[in-house]
Amino acid sequence: MCVGADIKKIGPAGRSPLGEACRTDNVRNVQTVVNCGADIEQQNPYFKNATPVVIAVICKNPKVVEYLISVSNVFCLFIYFIHLFLS
Repeated sequence: MCVGADIKKIGPAGRSPLGEACRTDNVRNVQTVVNCGADIEQQNPYFKNATPVVIAVICKNPKVVEYLISVSNVFCLFIYFIHLFLS
């Protein structure tokens, strides 16, 4: 399934496969693109350089946000900054 296209490529309109998948509330599509090697931190020019998790937030797709946080270090970084703030 992952053979062929460059999964990290930004198209001429500034969109990426993962960014487009994050616009939907279909976690399976997002999982497929991530499993094929998409960069979950890749900025998307179409969305003013937003990362995939920000795109999912903008598009109000909580299932996708939850999945992306589960496979990234975003949540760990968030907890670290809260810890620093409260210390």
